[in-house]
Amino acid sequence: MKRLLIFLKRVIGRNCDQKPKNPCLKNSCVNGICVPDHTTGNYTCECYHEATGEYCEKELCDKEYHMNNVCNKEGTENVITYERACKCVCKLGYSGKNCHKKQNLCELRAKIVDFDEECKNGGKCVFNNQTDEIKCLCPAGFFGDRCEIAENNCKQQPCKYGLCKNEGDSYKCMCTKGWKGKNCDEPMGQCSLEDCVKENTIDVLYSKQSYV
Repeated sequence: MKRLLIFLKRVIGRNCDQKPKNPCLKNSCVNGICVPDHTTGNYTCECYHEATGEYCEKELCDKEYHMNNVCNKEGTENVITYERACKCVCKLGYSGKNCHKKQNLCELRAKIVDFDEECKNGGKCVFNNQTDEIKCLCPAGFFGDRCEIAENNCKQQPCKYGLCKNEGDSYKCMCTKGWKGKNCDEPMGQCSLEDCVKENTIDVLYSKQSYV
């Protein structure tokens, strides 16, 4: 009986002597695959993922309309069909369903590059969402596009008896022997100008455990 049923499905006519016509011979599926129904002699269209309609004749996503009326054109790179719906593909620096949200470029770049190589010496990246510009906000004592230049705090030669060294927004004096203080202008020990004849003395200098 099973074999007979299979045979009957493949033929038609009063005497079961005619093969059924393939309804897909006149395939009208524009962007899809024809699926025949031999029982009824009709067919249906299984559309490709970018098509819809009875004959798959319509685009599932009207990309031009979507770009101009749904997506933010400023932030949209392209429109594609994704999961049988239109999808806005955002440009770098934009996010959101319609690419309407500007991303903080500092945060974006931090994911791409090591910011130790961007803003130097503790500088902080600042994003201006009005101009889409980023710059380094430098700590005191540094300047330059990447805070790579240290200010010369020793320019005025603040260390009277010592060597000056830049330290951020300040300086440090490395005093010569016999002197102390922030600017190396305080003698060590008890010797002072009062120990000399004032009218004949210009300054007090330290030399080998004594003052001259």
